[in-house]
Amino acid sequence: MINPARYMTLTYMLSLALIATLSIFIYVKLDNIIAVQVSSAERINLSGQQRALSQRTSLFAYDFIASGSKESQALAVEALNQMHTNHELLLTPHNNALASKEPSPLSAELQAMYFEPPIEVEAKMKAYAASLNQVIHRKTSGRPGYVDKFEFLDLSREPLLGAFNAVVKQNEIETTAQLQRLRLNFTLSTIAIMATLVFIAIFIKRPMVNRISRYAKTIEDAVKAQKQLLDKLASSQHEVNEKNRFLNAVMNNTGQGIVVFTNDLKLSACNDTFKQIMGLEDREYKEGMSLESFFEMNMSDEVIYKISVEEYVVQLYKRIENRLACDEFSHDRERQGGQIVSSAQRILEDGSVINTYKDVTVEREEERRIQDMALKDGLTGLVNRRAFDAHLDAEVLKFKEQKIPFLLAYIDLDNFKVLNDTHGHNAGDAVLKFVAETINGHIRNGDIAVRLGGDEFAIIFVGIANTVFAKERLELIISAIKNKKKLDSFEMNVGACVGLACCPDNAENAQDLMKLADEALYSAKRNGKGQVCLAG
Repeated sequence: MINPARYMTLTYMLSLALIATLSIFIYVKLDNIIAVQVSSAERINLSGQQRALSQRTSLFAYDFIASGSKESQALAVEALNQMHTNHELLLTPHNNALASKEPSPLSAELQAMYFEPPIEVEAKMKAYAASLNQVIHRKTSGRPGYVDKFEFLDLSREPLLGAFNAVVKQNEIETTAQLQRLRLNFTLSTIAIMATLVFIAIFIKRPMVNRISRYAKTIEDAVKAQKQLLDKLASSQHEVNEKNRFLNAVMNNTGQGIVVFTNDLKLSACNDTFKQIMGLEDREYKEGMSLESFFEMNMSDEVIYKISVEEYVVQLYKRIENRLACDEFSHDRERQGGQIVSSAQRILEDGSVINTYKDVTVEREEERRIQDMALKDGLTGLVNRRAFDAHLDAEVLKFKEQKIPFLLAYIDLDNFKVLNDTHGHNAGDAVLKFVAETINGHIRNGDIAVRLGGDEFAIIFVGIANTVFAKERLELIISAIKNKKKLDSFEMNVGACVGLACCPDNAENAQDLMKLADEALYSAKRNGKGQVCLAG
């Protein structure tokens, strides 16, 4: 017969041993869960930071290129260094294991992502860092407002971001699988303990209560560890929010309006400079609003567009779809009041659309002024020789394509050299201005008056072949010049001769027309001056 005391003692001891074994096992699993959560949170946090840092380095490098800001250069270097630090932290366990000739703690999937195609994070990090270093360590950033297409912009988009996203996703998958296994073991162990406690409750009531108290303490410690982890995550989120606020401040100080849409044409970002340039300070653009709503807010200010919003949306979707063939373009648009806004659109590989806007009114006015100086005679304001050649070629082409005729007249002043020698160059300049005003006063709107140089002028009578009409106008010009006897404080005794040629009656190309007009001019001079001579 079995001794009850011995049986109870044996049962008690076995139960205690089983409970002790299961308790140790559960404690280890709890510790593993906490360790896995902490380690995984650190890996996921560092991997996530890499995505934000890649955008931060690109943005500051972009600003450095566009504005030459030393602060942006320093911030780009700082962000790149942090990316290197994070990258080393993520790979330190792997590198230490290889150095010790031990198995890597990284899974085969993560090792492939870091070191093998197509993701190969290690290689892409090195390529991105090398490309970015070339940009942020050069001496100058180029013209303000102009950004070349650098390799780091391509590397920081889908290739690098995609690699980071894949690493974060794999870490999450592996962490979830580990936690599920640990939690299953924890659950099974807990069930075994509860069954044992129920079976021997009548023998070990007090030890059971003590054991439960210890379990409660372990769980409490786990909760504290979880709270600490949550606090760290909240701190990280606060840092991200601060960085976002800083990036918004950077966007508002680039000197350009910036509007960003997602690939489904929802508003992602819009800075204050855009509102200022477009005169839309009173508008409140909300993140996530559709492109249609965005344009409706603009159009409520009576902004006129050449196409409807619906047509523009269709065109933009086509650009997004064909972004490899045409991923950017720019154009100028003149707004009410004469303001000229230069807008550029860039479509990223993920289909996001970045629009930039800049007020270029002053620059365009200066360009027009310089162009006018290049194509007009500085003294008389008439078309100069360079522009005359272009106009003449254009009229010849118009005749060849549309059969529209025109007349070419050469005018040369008589006695001008004598006046210059007698009264000086100031008097000569005054006469040339008077002749230019006289010519402009006797030709039609659309006709082209030219100063070829010195005292030589020309007129292109556009769209006619009527030499009688042109001869009458030219004789009036000659008469007005001849009858002007006094100009300012000096006596004026200047005349003019004219040679006239017709396209197509006399010739059908610019060289022959100029030659015939010139020959007709010298015929007029030989025949006694003060005449209009037609090309034969």
